[in-house]
Amino acid sequence: MHKRLYLFALLSLAILSTAFLPKTASACGYDGFYFGFGYEQLFMVTPEHQLVAGGNGDRISFWPSAGANAVFGYDICGTRWGVQFPIEYSRIKLNHEEWINSIGSSMEAVFRVIAWKNGLDFHLVGGVGWSYLTEGRINDNTRSWGFNIGAGPGLTYIFSRTEKLSVGVAAEMPIRYHYYFGSHLSSNGTSAIAFPLRISVQLGF
Repeated sequence: MHKRLYLFALLSLAILSTAFLPKTASACGYDGFYFGFGYEQLFMVTPEHQLVAGGNGDRISFWPSAGANAVFGYDICGTRWGVQFPIEYSRIKLNHEEWINSIGSSMEAVFRVIAWKNGLDFHLVGGVGWSYLTEGRINDNTRSWGFNIGAGPGLTYIFSRTEKLSVGVAAEMPIRYHYYFGSHLSSNGTSAIAFPLRISVQLGF
């Protein structure tokens, strides 16, 4: 609980501090279509206990490993708003026993809060999507479908811009609530908080 309050306080301070930072007249991002691909690191925690024969077992733990992401988006020309569709894959070790896969996608609104003339911008992303966990080597009914909702900060640095092509790198971390349906990981559904760190190289047109 203290960790969540600390993260919320840091995010709030970051957003409030933007009022005192210099900004250009417009923060348009790529000002059109863009796509990217890159690395993902998924951190996920849950208070739930694993469903086992006869009742609930130990508390569920997720240990992150390497992953990947791809994103397709559009920045509305002349505005600070955009929309993007990230596709995410992560490898997770469940309960220190077996490796499972986390796969998902979402539809996110993008609001570019501040842009600097050197190509750096601070933005916020938020939206809803779906999530899927695969079964591991242990046949323990891990396979689960669910949905997620969340929002968080991001930074984009567009280091090359021409009339036809822009190239940048982005780092984003939406803080998400995940809910997995059914009695799979735990009884009567499973709730989790996730922190997906996405780092991607992006091309804008």
